[in-house]
Amino acid sequence: MNKVNGQKVSFPTLIPESLMKISGRWEGNDNLFKLKDRHSSSFCLGATHEEVATSVMSNNIISHKTLPLCIYQISSKFRDEMNPKLGLLRGKEFLMKDMYSFDSSEENSLLTYESVCRIYHEFFHILGIDIIKIFLYGEIIECYEILYCPKCHSGINKELHGTTYSAPFQKAKFDSSKGGSEILHMGCYGLGLSRILAASVEYLSNANSIRWPFLLSPYYVSVIPPKKGSKEESVRPFADSLAESLNKISWLNSNVIIDDRTNLTIGKRLNEVSALGIPYVVVVSKPALGDIPQLEVIDVYKNQTTFLSHKETLEFF
Repeated sequence: MNKVNGQKVSFPTLIPESLMKISGRWEGNDNLFKLKDRHSSSFCLGATHEEVATSVMSNNIISHKTLPLCIYQISSKFRDEMNPKLGLLRGKEFLMKDMYSFDSSEENSLLTYESVCRIYHEFFHILGIDIIKIFLYGEIIECYEILYCPKCHSGINKELHGTTYSAPFQKAKFDSSKGGSEILHMGCYGLGLSRILAASVEYLSNANSIRWPFLLSPYYVSVIPPKKGSKEESVRPFADSLAESLNKISWLNSNVIIDDRTNLTIGKRLNEVSALGIPYVVVVSKPALGDIPQLEVIDVYKNQTTFLSHKETLEFF
């Protein structure tokens, strides 16, 4: 979000009825969780925050020199959806990054839209997730799908609302370079973070174990020392030293775990590491007893095993 000069904010979870009525989204919106306080004032839990973002703009003096203006937050959203899907994590409450852009014209709003598109593509590329773009309806309302999903809303969505929200908020305007004031043009951009996580796991995993996007895995490397009481137990200090050395590699720092449940067999621990979705395992076992100790380096996701020396193992990572 910093690449599009996004400014981080925090909006209230409770949105008053008065704001929602200005946009016309209070009535006939079955997705909203509604409640009353002790004074019988009505509120809803935030499903999105277009009204709040527009209200913030309407309460400030906006110069054309400050546009485009993008504000975003990362917070829980609440939707009483009829069929919430992706059962791993998706429910009626979910974590979302939502951003709202404000521009001086439709043309400039499209430029902001294109910039955000590039950032979202980069985001998914870094995660190593394949996506497709789906156009829904209206002017520009589209979402991205992780490949297998049959319907939308599992990943991200982008919408250009034009003046749909800013016009009803009569003060949601900016001081034009031509003199006078004009209505702001609004765009909305959402990343359903917890839903992306769930969809990614369902897309990448197999029948026996979880597979995460690499950067989201709980740890990058698990070091498995020999079982307590085994013939190779004497190389346990070697496993501890290896884990310490791996943690000194900058990109692995704090992402290496040593499985010290040495009451369990190596095979049992290997199965559990695979089930957790840790992408790499280094097993310290019988081959480490040789004159040139060998370590079993396993790429869990590719199902590939290589025997390497201590130095080669560090170079591997």
